[in-house]
Amino acid sequence: MKFSKDFYWGGAVAANQCEGAWNVDGRGMARTDVTTGGTVNTPRMVTFIDKDGHKQKLPNHGFKLPEGRTKPWGTGQAILCCKDVVKEPFVIINADDYYGKEAFVKLHDFLVSGEDLGREFTMGMGGFILKNTLSDNGTVTRGVSVVDENGLLSQVHETTGIEMGEDGKIKCDDPKVQEWISPEDKVSMNMWAGYPEFIDYLAEDFKDFLANVKEGDLKSEYLLPNIVDKLLKEKRANVKVLETQDRWFGVTYKEDKEIVQKAFAELIQNGIYAEKLWE
Repeated sequence: MKFSKDFYWGGAVAANQCEGAWNVDGRGMARTDVTTGGTVNTPRMVTFIDKDGHKQKLPNHGFKLPEGRTKPWGTGQAILCCKDVVKEPFVIINADDYYGKEAFVKLHDFLVSGEDLGREFTMGMGGFILKNTLSDNGTVTRGVSVVDENGLLSQVHETTGIEMGEDGKIKCDDPKVQEWISPEDKVSMNMWAGYPEFIDYLAEDFKDFLANVKEGDLKSEYLLPNIVDKLLKEKRANVKVLETQDRWFGVTYKEDKEIVQKAFAELIQNGIYAEKLWE
């Protein structure tokens, strides 16, 4: 094969391939410096270090990480990081909470049963009794739930400032929820059962969330109770509420530590909780 004498050779190169390192000659950081490799089936991820020194990953959906943002995007993003890794039915929990055995058994049995609740997304939720999840040392935030006659979740109200009043009635920051909230109401403690297609949904919905984060907003979070509530309102999900009478333990305040230690000691003494978990 021959080329004509007036044939021009051309080439192309990305700027980041020839500008040198990010910390040399004043170039500065570019998106490509913090983006992982990707394939047809695996999306690229933008990595960053949070305020605690931990590496976090953010799906690269074409959005710029807000300047000054040092915290992860919340529980929804945490689950989204499992995409392409978790491919089986799963249970979600907060790593620093104690939920009790009953809820785990019920969520396990629900997933194993393969029950189809008749909508695009079938999920389960550990339904804790509100009075069993309070702190003696201050207010708490809970996903206060409304459950229908079929045991399905119909609404989740992410509610702050919850505490037990001296009159035995629940107080909270939301005036509308305050009208009907009671100690016996079921609440979400971020204990959910789901299937891989829910994670696929998060990958798309997270884009919408990021698109609506206002400039300068460094605190917005992509939270599971809000995500599930959105699916309920769109009639795309059914969530079976699996009631548990177990008491939840968590260290919300520094003063909770001693109370939790005593509670675990009592569970061990009664043979409910193993003293040495790994033996």
